[in-house]
Amino acid sequence: MAQVVEKKKSPEQKPDSKGAKIARFALGSLFGILFLVICGAMFFAALRGPDTITMDGVNLKAGIVAGQQLPSRELKEGDIAPDFVLAQLGGNPIQLSKLRGKVVFVNFWATWCAPCRDEMKDIDRFYKANKNNDKVIVLTVNQKEDDSTIKGFFKDNGGITVPVVIDRDSGVAGAYFVTAYPESYFIDANGKIIAIKRAQITSKDIEDFYNKALASSKI
Repeated sequence: MAQVVEKKKSPEQKPDSKGAKIARFALGSLFGILFLVICGAMFFAALRGPDTITMDGVNLKAGIVAGQQLPSRELKEGDIAPDFVLAQLGGNPIQLSKLRGKVVFVNFWATWCAPCRDEMKDIDRFYKANKNNDKVIVLTVNQKEDDSTIKGFFKDNGGITVPVVIDRDSGVAGAYFVTAYPESYFIDANGKIIAIKRAQITSKDIEDFYNKALASSKI
């Protein structure tokens, strides 16, 4: 004789209290508002377009300066360094071509790049030793990071003070054919690339490349 299994009745679900309904509605509204704010910020950023930088009374688009002939392959020693204008963290905008007459050490980096972090103290040491030297400019080009991230990294690493310009869309890195970070370029007083290091740079590299660019500049 088959045994009849009696189904247990599931307990009745109690209706939500008025307070629970209000809390759920408020939470849903909060997420909805947050979503709209994020979408709005992205929309207005797209409308605003690229950053505009004013130098000597002229408005320029941040990034590679228009109208110049750019190499269609990886840069090499002897090339003229592509001209760019970028906003400086805590300072005035900088245009590379306006630094002619000096050796310029350009370093492409980001805080998430381990070799970049390792070499930055050596770069900063060279900068501090030469910040009153009117023959050389040190310029680090950060990739897409916000100001607070860069400042936090510098503070956490002993107070690094090397000048930083922000390549917010990596357009400058693209024109320099940067494919892996870090990369460093030494440019002589005539705007010509004298030395390139596509890896972590050492203090010895910096001194050797600086002296090579200085000799080329005939300063």
